[in-house]
Amino acid sequence: MALNPAQAEAVAHRGAPLIVLAGAGTGKTRVITHRVASLLEEGIPPWRILAVTFTNRAAREMQGRIAALCGAVAGLDEMWVGTFHAIGAKILRRHADRMGLSSSFAIYDRDDQLQVMRRAIRDAGYDPKFHPPGAMLGHVDRAKQRGLGPEQAGRLDLPEPVAAAFAEVYAAYQARLAAAEAVDFGDLLRLPVELLRGASGGGQLGDLDPLARLRHRFLHVVVDEYQDTNPIQAELVELLAEGAELCVVGDDDQAIYGWRGADVAQILSFPRRHADAKMVRLEQNYRSTGHILRCADAIIAKNAGRLGKTLYCEAGDGEKVRVVRCLDERDEAAFVARDVAALLDRGVPATEIAVFYRTHAQSRVLEQELRNLHVPTRIYGGLSFFARAEIKDILAYLVLVVQPHSDAHMV
Repeated sequence: MALNPAQAEAVAHRGAPLIVLAGAGTGKTRVITHRVASLLEEGIPPWRILAVTFTNRAAREMQGRIAALCGAVAGLDEMWVGTFHAIGAKILRRHADRMGLSSSFAIYDRDDQLQVMRRAIRDAGYDPKFHPPGAMLGHVDRAKQRGLGPEQAGRLDLPEPVAAAFAEVYAAYQARLAAAEAVDFGDLLRLPVELLRGASGGGQLGDLDPLARLRHRFLHVVVDEYQDTNPIQAELVELLAEGAELCVVGDDDQAIYGWRGADVAQILSFPRRHADAKMVRLEQNYRSTGHILRCADAIIAKNAGRLGKTLYCEAGDGEKVRVVRCLDERDEAAFVARDVAALLDRGVPATEIAVFYRTHAQSRVLEQELRNLHVPTRIYGGLSFFARAEIKDILAYLVLVVQPHSDAHMV
């Protein structure tokens, strides 16, 4: 399928920063992969291109699509394609010595971090009962999302006496990570940014500094889902794009991760931070029908501060959207179950029917009502394989083999 005019414009733009406002179902992944393929066809070496995504799955899909379009290009595996954390880990492992780490440092997951935090709270002279590890880790996460180390903990503006305790606990937490030659996920972004900030400037010294060269390694940087970036991720992009043409792709209308530190201001302020930036809007939707798009637009149009776009499609109006008022959650679940059963009776395959809910707490009553009507169901997003206790035990032993100083895995 050929690119539509807006997609083609985004793929072909050169010479200045580019922001692509990509509404849901408008083919943004297609634009990103074709843009990268176009750069490769123009002779840009793969090692001088960086593409950043938010999930490992998206990174694998992007690599696969680019390979399908440009499989004959030599050195394709030298192109950097990965998540923010994967890119940060690659930089940190290459320059770990500058942070007092070995290149084989461990990366602690949430459970590991909680173990370390409990000990850090006691190290700092506090009681975990009054300063819960989970809450303290939440403060650490917010600090690292803003690029703040222990010495800058006061800039979180926490109320007293939490602020004073947190500053000491944060320092003790980082000390324990360092002693174990470990980092957490926040460090995979904060520490590379610290390294790149401190890289030598221009001139001969800059030419000798590998981190300074890294800041000018890339000629083109492409970032997906830019609306979900937090301040430290946005700074990492800017540092790596110092000598590059920067292309960010996102949708301010789909900014839903504020609870984990994402800041929609990053995409909203991009045109102001890059005054010469070109803005391309992808508005032709290939996923929905007219009624759905108009309903969605009528709701989102009320948001303040949008960069703005109007989605349309060529698939016709389709069925009208139904809005149903129910008495309570059980009445709602019974209505959904009856609707699903009716669709199955009409011959609609079960694999073509999906029920979305906001939180897993809502699934129990839905499962019960569907079971009452003998409707088979499959729940997605439950306990993952790697979250099982026996698997975590095996992984802990393997980490100890590679990193014997990792005391979080000796519990």
